[in-house]
Amino acid sequence: MNIQERYKPFLLILFAVVFTFIFSSIPVDFDLGFYKVKEMDLLIDVKPDSLISAKTHPVSPVFASLFTVGRPVNNYNNNGSFSQPSVPVQSKVPITGNTEQMKYFYEALKSSKSRKVRIAHFGDSVIEGDLISADLRKNIQSKYGGNGVGMLAINAQDIAFRVTTEHSFSPKWTFGSLFGTNPDKLKLGINGTAAKAGEASWVKYVATGRYGVKNFSSARIFYTSDKSVNVNYSFNDEGAKSVSLKPASEVQENVLTYPNRAKSLKLDIPASAGTVYFGVSLEDGNGVYIDNFPLRGNSGTGMRDMDEALLKQFNKILDYKLIVLQFGLNMVSAGGEARDFSWYETAMVKVVNTLKANFPNTSILLIGVQDKGLKKGSKFVTDPKVLKLIEAQKGIAEQTGIAFWNLFEAMGGQESMSQWVADGLAAKDYTHLNTEGARKVAELISDALLSSAK
Repeated sequence: MNIQERYKPFLLILFAVVFTFIFSSIPVDFDLGFYKVKEMDLLIDVKPDSLISAKTHPVSPVFASLFTVGRPVNNYNNNGSFSQPSVPVQSKVPITGNTEQMKYFYEALKSSKSRKVRIAHFGDSVIEGDLISADLRKNIQSKYGGNGVGMLAINAQDIAFRVTTEHSFSPKWTFGSLFGTNPDKLKLGINGTAAKAGEASWVKYVATGRYGVKNFSSARIFYTSDKSVNVNYSFNDEGAKSVSLKPASEVQENVLTYPNRAKSLKLDIPASAGTVYFGVSLEDGNGVYIDNFPLRGNSGTGMRDMDEALLKQFNKILDYKLIVLQFGLNMVSAGGEARDFSWYETAMVKVVNTLKANFPNTSILLIGVQDKGLKKGSKFVTDPKVLKLIEAQKGIAEQTGIAFWNLFEAMGGQESMSQWVADGLAAKDYTHLNTEGARKVAELISDALLSSAK
């Protein structure tokens, strides 16, 4: 081997190191047309955490002051037993913003023994399958009464993993939804869905017995129709009965009752081109009911496409006292740097103002986005877009005069998702909560809501 060949490996390594450092000095976001430079740090695995955080999360001192660490609270581990977590979770993160606007909800809670107090929980995929909503419902119903899962759509994307209700339906329905297609351009209900029955259509709901949802004694069918329609129904697979739905151009309800407590309900519905079904609410007596309204893949801005006349009509029937908006994860997970959420803030201000106009005596709570991990070298740190989005969400609450609750802070602040994953509360994509994580979030929301109730 001659001298030149002997030094080839060394020269190759030297060239690679020099080239890498030169490339890493190019400004982040420098666009060559065919390639956009992204942030790279060769020394991230050996740098102190303080340096990583300072570089990754350039926040103002005022905003950074939000992330104080409180005492840990009890938590569930991966196998469902009770354990003490190492997550720096704050047990009490208060609701902020215009807390005066929460008066409609808190006043209604005082009379929950003699009336129904209804909550609409809107969100993206984090609440699919009744996650978070189910535990929140159980926690609040245990104190203020109520028994039943609330409103269920005729069709749903999450029937395979819905934790509180077994849900099935026949194939010959025509569906429209806010999160999918709407071929017949149906006006969508408050849950973002609508359905028309085809030949021999049916839908069935069975209470699973989980999360305290064991049974119900009444079922409220919500619909519009251009003519009378006879619907057959059966509780607990007993003998079928028939009810006539009267014609109605506005949203109507027909209440089916069972003398005892039922575990299942099946509706057999004839084809009718002029009848639209929005869903069924399973209930039992007075108390609190939480309707789980997941809008998969939605940032919340899609709610501006909901029919305002129908929203008014639903509120006239159901008299919602609290609307919870839990969106944002899709915005953080979207591709690109997305450093500016001003357009999102503007769009959501319009959504919230529309809700306020159509639900004038309803409190509205905006929940800030949860933490989301971003891989940096061998570590997962908080995605900088989370902090940007929380600032936008606080701006939405401020501009519309509604209440705000900071889930990110309640989780423990920056890099908290890594600890939630370690404690078996979130998936290893460092983005999505699992069932135990959803339970913990519901516990934190419950604490925030009920600690302010007087």
